[in-house]
Amino acid sequence: MLVKDIHYIAGLLEGEGCFSTATLGKHKRPSVQVGMTDPEPLAKVAKLLYGKVLGPYPPVKKSYKPKYRLQFTGPKAIGVMLTLFSLLSPRRKEAIKKALKASTLKYKTNQAKQVYCDYTIN
Repeated sequence: MLVKDIHYIAGLLEGEGCFSTATLGKHKRPSVQVGMTDPEPLAKVAKLLYGKVLGPYPPVKKSYKPKYRLQFTGPKAIGVMLTLFSLLSPRRKEAIKKALKASTLKYKTNQAKQVYCDYTIN
């Protein structure tokens, strides 16, 4: 992946993305998601990050366009968050910190979670 690709992803997620936790069963996992009515930007990011664009979902109103979505959870979301962290606004950085702290994802060692959280908090 090229630096310009990382900047493209950061720009798209800064403007349209959401950094949060997704509840899967009884566990909370870090989540990165973005939804749009234009599938092409999502397809580009999906190709770069080996993801899959979901949709189209039917519009809420007749005058609206169908919506598409791309989401990463768990370790892949953590990787995206930490890769883009330095390129994002303070508001997005806070959302990432909150998502990582709230995560109940099981790591191979407790130290791994501490490294992720320390990186974003400091």
